Amino acid sequence: MTPQVLTPDDVVAAAVTVEAALRPVAGRDWSVQAGPLEWDVETDDALSGLGVAFTPPADLCRRVLAQRYPGASGAGDSWPGLLAATGRPVRD
Repeated sequence: MTPQVLTPDDVVAAAVTVEAALRPVAGRDWSVQAGPLEWDVETDDALSGLGVAFTPPADLCRRVLAQRYPGASGAGDSWPGLLAATGRPVRD
């Protein structure tokens, strides 16, 4: 069963996940639009703008949803639910 409380290890896991996703595109043009958003390119937004898919670990997403957005935690899959809870469009 996944714990419903975020821990310091979760912060480290998130940072490792983000670093691994961003490292391959570090030399790209970061002035592009952040996917469907109106600003330039912060991790999922940045990778979306660069045309790269990003899906963080499901268990980490579920814990973030449960702690930070408890009303949205039952809104389906962990990553799409977290995108929706933070006001971002859910992409295929």
